[in-house]
Amino acid sequence: MFSLSNLPIGQSRTLLYIYGGVHLLALYSIYLASLPAFHQYLSYAFLLISLLYMFCNRADLGGCGSIEAVSWDADQGRLQLRQKGGVKLEVCRVKRRAVMPFMVCLLCEVEERFFPIAVVIFRDACPPQDFRRLRVLALHGALDADDS
Repeated sequence: MFSLSNLPIGQSRTLLYIYGGVHLLALYSIYLASLPAFHQYLSYAFLLISLLYMFCNRADLGGCGSIEAVSWDADQGRLQLRQKGGVKLEVCRVKRRAVMPFMVCLLCEVEERFFPIAVVIFRDACPPQDFRRLRVLALHGALDADDS
């Protein structure tokens, strides 16, 4: 089996398109709703401010505590996550995994945290070769996964 030594996770354009699409859908639904004009304009203003903030700050899934890099050693059965603050988290087991052609989702249990950490990596957030390796490791890499 092979490993990922240090997979950097960058900004994903796909995620920004999803955020933008959700905002546009909300704007359209407000337009179709039978609300008083004042409430419609107020809702438009809040949604447009939110959309502007999201595009200007390049929002991501977790803010300052989000995952910046993934290291997965399949031979030793180790998965390590690195947060933006430089904190390294050792994963005990992958509770759930979802592998799609355009994204990989892992729900990782970490000893330092009470709740599992969700790691969502889109295809355009990392180099193509590394994303292929990550998909294979997520599908076939054994890390005490519950496949129920």
